[in-house]
Amino acid sequence: TNARYLSRPEFVSALEKTLPASSVFDREYAAIYFSGGHGTMWDFPHSKDLQNLASRIYSEGGIVAAVCHGVCGLLNVV
Repeated sequence: TNARYLSRPEFVSALEKTLPASSVFDREYAAIYFSGGHGTMWDFPHSKDLQNLASRIYSEGGIVAAVCHGVCGLLNVV
């Protein structure tokens, strides 16, 4: 359950330090994974930063993957 993770200070600390997509250097990553969830349907398709990141990772031979509603993150990737 979520409570089990949210009770772990190291997990909460990692969440608080999550980088925005605009700050991620694509050459440091070999893959991008779009997770599922209802919010992704509204947030991912309109994020130019995520689209650019996925496109660059793919063009460098990296892996672009998604599950469930996360595929909405791929809708506007060129």
